[in-house]
Amino acid sequence: MMEAGVGFSEAMVGSWRRAGKSADRPFRFDVEVMTQKLLTPFGVVNGDLIGTVTADGLASGTPLVGTIEISPLELHRLRYTFTTIADDGREYRFDGWKTIRGLRLVRAMTTLPMTVYDPDGAIVGTALTRFPLPTTLAWLRSFRVKRTQAARESVGSLT
Repeated sequence: MMEAGVGFSEAMVGSWRRAGKSADRPFRFDVEVMTQKLLTPFGVVNGDLIGTVTADGLASGTPLVGTIEISPLELHRLRYTFTTIADDGREYRFDGWKTIRGLRLVRAMTTLPMTVYDPDGAIVGTALTRFPLPTTLAWLRSFRVKRTQAARESVGSLT
C-alpha cells in the first residue's frame, strides 16, 4: 500500500509589531509544506514547514523550520508554528492559526494572526499576515501528491 502526502508552496505577507511599540513593520514568510498523508476536510493532517521569514528589525530572510496542522472542519483551524535563528543569533518561535468559520471563509483562509516568542517564551510581538489573492493560481499549481518518507522506507526495506 502506497502512503502519500501533499506538498505545496505558500507565501504570507503583512506586518508585525514589537511588544510595547506602536509602529508596524513589514513581515513575510515563504514556506514549502509537506504532509505525511493526503489532505482531508475531516480529521487532522500534520505537515512540515521549511522556508524563510523576514520580520523587519528581527529576521532578514532567515531560514525557518516548523509544522502545520490542517483541520478545517474538526478543529476549525490551520495552525502554523515555526522557529528561526534571527539576526541577533537567538531562536524565536512564531505561532498562529487561521480560524475557519463558514460565514467569512475567504477571509478566514487568507488571514493569519501570529505571536512571536523569544527563547524564554516571552512575547516579543504580534504579526498579522494575509495570503495575497493574486498568488492563488501559483499556489494551486504548487500542489503535488508525493510518496511519504514512511512509504519510501518500506520500499527500501524490500530490496
